[in-house]
Amino acid sequence: MPSYPLPKSQVNLHVPDPGKTYDHLTKVLGLAGEFRVRDPKGGYVFAGVRWGPINENRIILGGIEEALHGHHDHAEFGKQMEEHPLGTGVVFYSFVKDVDKKHAALVARGAKIDEPPTDQFWGERTVSVITNDGFYFTFATPIKGFKFPPGFDERIEMIPVAAAKKRVKKKSAKRHRR
Repeated sequence: MPSYPLPKSQVNLHVPDPGKTYDHLTKVLGLAGEFRVRDPKGGYVFAGVRWGPINENRIILGGIEEALHGHHDHAEFGKQMEEHPLGTGVVFYSFVKDVDKKHAALVARGAKIDEPPTDQFWGERTVSVITNDGFYFTFATPIKGFKFPPGFDERIEMIPVAAAKKRVKKKSAKRHRR
């Protein structure tokens, strides 16, 4: 077991310049810096940032060159990185206490706002930004007193955690029997 605290969740992003992305995420979006690792030439090859309470969420930044030509063979993953824009189809969604204050701080730091504070139909007020590498971050605050429109509740299918775990075990068992 590592001697450092592990987060509850971690996302790994490959970016052209981990140092530049680290600076953008910490200085512009306000995420907490955790670490940076330099290569022998002095450039950053890895970095880490966190948001939320300690040990909640971490983003590890790794250089694209390392991913494509370093010590790992990423096969299809590497091809996808070369052929598609960064951030395609990915949204980092994080809850904050006050989305309007977060918006003001993002604007003051020079963030590229894609969607200003907006009340969403699902009961959250959100603001969305695009990072210097094309990744999409949405910050949200639940709307106080929000109620779904009539009839909406009937369309929601909630899956109890225990039932979801049972389904996964059954599917896994079927796969192993084949």
